[in-house]
Amino acid sequence: MTKENNIIKILLASGILLFLYSLWHRIPDIDGAWIGENAYWLAKTGFAKSELMRGITSQETLSVIHHKLFNLIGALSIMIIGFSTYTLKSISLLFFIILMILMNQYSKDPKLSFTKSDRILLFTLLLFFPWVFKYAFVYRPEIMITSLGFAAFILLEKVLVEHNKKNSFTWFAGILIGLAMATHLNGIVMAASAVTLLLWNKQFKLVIPFSIGVLMGFSVYFYDYFGSDYFNFWYYQFFNSPTVKGVHEYPFWIEPVINLLSEHMRYFHDVKIIVFTVFMLVTFLIGFSYAYRNHKQLTRFTLLMFLFTGMLTIHDTRKYIILNLPYILFLIVIILKALREGKITKFRYKIDAKSAGRATFILMMIYLLVSFGFDLNYSIKKFNPRQNREISLKYAGENISETNVVAPLTFIFNEIEYYNHIQGEVCYTEFQKAEPDLKGVKFLEKAESYGNSLLIITPYYQHLLGIDSFEKGKKYGNFIVKEKNSEHIILVKENGFDKK
Repeated sequence: MTKENNIIKILLASGILLFLYSLWHRIPDIDGAWIGENAYWLAKTGFAKSELMRGITSQETLSVIHHKLFNLIGALSIMIIGFSTYTLKSISLLFFIILMILMNQYSKDPKLSFTKSDRILLFTLLLFFPWVFKYAFVYRPEIMITSLGFAAFILLEKVLVEHNKKNSFTWFAGILIGLAMATHLNGIVMAASAVTLLLWNKQFKLVIPFSIGVLMGFSVYFYDYFGSDYFNFWYYQFFNSPTVKGVHEYPFWIEPVINLLSEHMRYFHDVKIIVFTVFMLVTFLIGFSYAYRNHKQLTRFTLLMFLFTGMLTIHDTRKYIILNLPYILFLIVIILKALREGKITKFRYKIDAKSAGRATFILMMIYLLVSFGFDLNYSIKKFNPRQNREISLKYAGENISETNVVAPLTFIFNEIEYYNHIQGEVCYTEFQKAEPDLKGVKFLEKAESYGNSLLIITPYYQHLLGIDSFEKGKKYGNFIVKEKNSEHIILVKENGFDKK
């Protein structure tokens, strides 16, 4: 095993160096911009809103559908440090460090008997996972809710295995998961898993202190409550949000079942995730019964997280796997360790321990090397806010405090400080759901109706908005195409810039 351990050490060192390099001028994520704008206005005005989504569910006035606790932390960071991609992304990095500390602490539990090599393997598998590599430094809440949820699980397991401080530990675990729900509503996956775990263990009385804790933690979500119309407004914004698709397709009670039918796509979407899924499934097939016998609560909670992620999350995006990833990885390392130490001797298929060990090692290496390739490709893409500043100076000038612009969501870094408002190009594809012919000149007229004088549209949206055939130097409607290249098309209003 010395040779294999050395390979893992080299990979981990390479992964750490690549991750550190990726932090430098990392490209902004559109979700980070979308969510980050809420934090910006929360810091500046005291309430969340979104000029990027102007015209959609009144978000330019007030937004009550956002990642509340996450954005409260983001707003506080902006008030202390200032608005920038690094300010926002560092929040996820902080919680990634917290998650690693928690995982390291849990790995020292005597019942796991992890060696240093086991921990190195654990963190190698974690860091290389492409969505962890990415979202550990993206302003999205998945890493934060994962760290809160994992801390809650540690407390619940102590209650169920060691019978320590049942009520206080269960109550505090509930608070942590309530805070996770206030961070992102997907935290309900952890709440459902935890309650079911307590019921599975026939700890019916503990559901009460746990539920009280959840309600206490989740109460942060309603920090912006403004009166009797609050819940009607929340319902309106939630069920008409661009991110909530298919919510009305089926009755509420059958929706979770329908979601489960397509859940396999989360794990078999493309080669990027398939290499991990195959490695995970083969490892579980070899040693799941061993893991269940010896680490019952961890195994049960992992299964429940699989189930409720499929049932309760609206989208089958791969990034939601992060919520369950620490538990999955602990089970994988537990099984590989048991296989290596000869503790797994019975196999369902006609293979021996040596063949099983070789197969899992090969699949693990395929996962790590393929993931490293994706992580490397992501790391070399760089961004500097000066790019957006140069576009503004060239086509809009310096005095733009009363100017409105349509642009990619990431244009807010850091142009939000200069313009009257920045409306996201994505808004107009949302408008198309009610106005299918909103293309070409009609799109320009719609943009003009919102007082926009400058349009910066990326190739993807050029096609959707019917302006991909526009030519540089020509006039369309009241706009002139000033620039067209592989990155964007820029149109400026013919009669100069409108004011507010």
